[in-house]
Amino acid sequence: MLISGALGSINAKTTNLNGSIQSLGYVKAIALQNVQPRVGGNLISIAGQPQNEAETISLSFKDVYDLNVSAQNFSLKSIKANFWKDSDGQEDEIVALDIGKISIKGDFEPNTVTSVSIDSISVGGDFLASLVLSGNDVSQVTLGKVSIKGMLREASWLIEGDVGSLSMQAMDNSAIYVGVSNALTSLTGEQDDFIRQDMIKSLRISGSENGVVFENSEIAVWSLGKLYLPGGADGSGIIQYAIASSISEIPDNIEEQVVVSDSNNQSQMDHSDWIAELIFLLTHSSTI
Repeated sequence: MLISGALGSINAKTTNLNGSIQSLGYVKAIALQNVQPRVGGNLISIAGQPQNEAETISLSFKDVYDLNVSAQNFSLKSIKANFWKDSDGQEDEIVALDIGKISIKGDFEPNTVTSVSIDSISVGGDFLASLVLSGNDVSQVTLGKVSIKGMLREASWLIEGDVGSLSMQAMDNSAIYVGVSNALTSLTGEQDDFIRQDMIKSLRISGSENGVVFENSEIAVWSLGKLYLPGGADGSGIIQYAIASSISEIPDNIEEQVVVSDSNNQSQMDHSDWIAELIFLLTHSSTI
């Protein structure tokens, strides 16, 4: 379907999509029944420029397969679905200027979600999507509240800007990088790993039914408010930070890397120099 100009909304809740909807102008809302499995993927594309900030787009579906969404100049007010799956093994992507709320009852597995920011995410199953969030100068919070009832699985999150509260059962072969250099190939535990001093307000990993808590995963953020891992948890990977307020006991198999900043180094050097000078004066001063 090709739409040549702006359109109020597409309300087709009993209609399935197998193909594409491409609009050359603003569409306020698109409501469909199912997006069907399709080799090569389905597409919803909204082109053009918004006339004002009020021109946001709402997307609502039941079951979703193999769907690409392109709305790079528009804000997505909401994305709702029963689940979002990839059946054809090809890259599926959601691209938007920013996103209000993502609400998925089951698993969520587009390959990548690219945006400036996301206000909130609620997923009833596993989250298998990578996030690329560039942040902005207007709001320091790039990713707001995230609630994942299942696992963060086979996903990489690259975020610039502060992050609110995150909760999930487990991290499995996944990474959360906040304020980390795009060029970084591996965490070194050094200050140069970071290009920004961003924070995660809180991260709660409760533990999954199959025992996975933190498996082959990594977290890197300058400032970590609260981190909770269940008692007796096992796992593998790296948790790297410079500042932390409250951290539960980290299992031995998970490497904890505390970054020492230049300011801390300088403070430690100044203190060491002062001690050395004091010792010198005491040992070389004449007897009174």
